[in-house]
Amino acid sequence: MAIGERLHASTSEKYPKILHRTWDQIIRFIFKRFQQFGRVKTDNEQWDTPGKVLWELYINNGTFESFATAVRRKFGLARATNLLAGALRDKKK
Repeated sequence: MAIGERLHASTSEKYPKILHRTWDQIIRFIFKRFQQFGRVKTDNEQWDTPGKVLWELYINNGTFESFATAVRRKFGLARATNLLAGALRDKKK
């Protein structure tokens, strides 16, 4: 599986048998699963720490947009544009 900020045609062409997904697709999948199976997901004592963190972020963020922002911050998945803005800001200092 190849995961990135965006899909690249060259990567898909070079590795056609590999599943390609973006972080937004993965975060949206998690959000939808929590929405669809919320009652079942509350029983999560057996989950590892990242799973429990994702659940807490879901509980504390009511919309996909706020959930996605919180997940990106917590797991260090800054958007490429945010990284560029940060680099430019640091360069000015």
